[in-house]
Amino acid sequence: MIKVCFVSLYSYRLFHPEKDDFPGFGGSEVQQFLLGKSLANSDKFKVSFMVGDFCKSQPSVEIINTKNDPIAIYKSVKCRNREPLEGIFDFWRLFNAVRKINADIFIVRGGGTFAGKLAWIIKKIFRKKFVYSSAHDRDSTYSQKHSFWVSRLFFYALKKADRVICQHGEQQTALEKNLGIKATVIKTMYPMDEGTEEISTRKYVLWVGRLVSWKQPELFLRLAKITPKYRFVMITNSNISFIQPKIDLIPNLNLYSNIPFASINGFFKSAKLFVNTSTQEGFPNTFVQAAKNGVPILSLNVDPENIIKKHALGRLSNGDFDKLADDLETILEDNELWNYYSQNCRAYALQNHDQKQIIKQYEELFYEVKNNV
Repeated sequence: MIKVCFVSLYSYRLFHPEKDDFPGFGGSEVQQFLLGKSLANSDKFKVSFMVGDFCKSQPSVEIINTKNDPIAIYKSVKCRNREPLEGIFDFWRLFNAVRKINADIFIVRGGGTFAGKLAWIIKKIFRKKFVYSSAHDRDSTYSQKHSFWVSRLFFYALKKADRVICQHGEQQTALEKNLGIKATVIKTMYPMDEGTEEISTRKYVLWVGRLVSWKQPELFLRLAKITPKYRFVMITNSNISFIQPKIDLIPNLNLYSNIPFASINGFFKSAKLFVNTSTQEGFPNTFVQAAKNGVPILSLNVDPENIIKKHALGRLSNGDFDKLADDLETILEDNELWNYYSQNCRAYALQNHDQKQIIKQYEELFYEVKNNV
């Protein structure tokens, strides 16, 4: 049996959706969560999670029951009210967490100084296996955009990793070209539902994401405002206090916050279109969530490996907001065109992102890492 620990600080809410006072999660956390729960149901793996420390009442260790083996969740570094010296204390907290967990393989998704600290403790002190999984296109240009020491810590994590995983071929090429890192592509995964809904049952245009600057949520508000004949829905796990007053002025736009992960798929099932307004991403989880539910995708800037154009999943606006608005109306006013994109989305998701197939790739990779293959 291979013992695998998923280091995912903000995945705690996925195990405890009722704790809406805890920080929200993103696509990286969702992928770790789905993979961990799937592997826990195999008799070949024993799974644990290392999460952040959010409050004193949070247990240092929790046991989450699954269909097969339980998953142990360990509290580690402080994620709230950090003092100036917390960065130094992180080493001690990570040391204790890694010692208690004692996994064969530790896998972290996402960059920064945290990945470097973790890699140093895992490789130098405990001599365990370490896997780094890319979470964003910017991982491949990290050293060009951060200070010397931040870049050095992150680069250390990449160099010391027993395996580096990325989301798509463009990331793989960029990691090797910019950083000299060879990476393995494993695509974003989701369980596939039985089927999709007809357009007659669809109700709104959907946006899902964190309210951070590079996702440009204000552009979705603008889109809703200039097309009042359609209904728009926005979902986020972020603090909504700054954006709620603006949304209150747009009658055809509804905002939902702190939606449990298990309920989000229902919003996609009822969506006519999915809109992405980000400046850049890695491979958005939401693209797969939309595609598997047959929801055509409208993207302002993001199109990893040209999948939208190549597989006819919707429209890319190449940064042109006016084109985004025009494409929205074009698709929603043409049922035949909508059905064409919808069917392509569903076929693409089944062929490329079926969780059952991608789990096998991870199982093979963990076996190879454990046995130095």
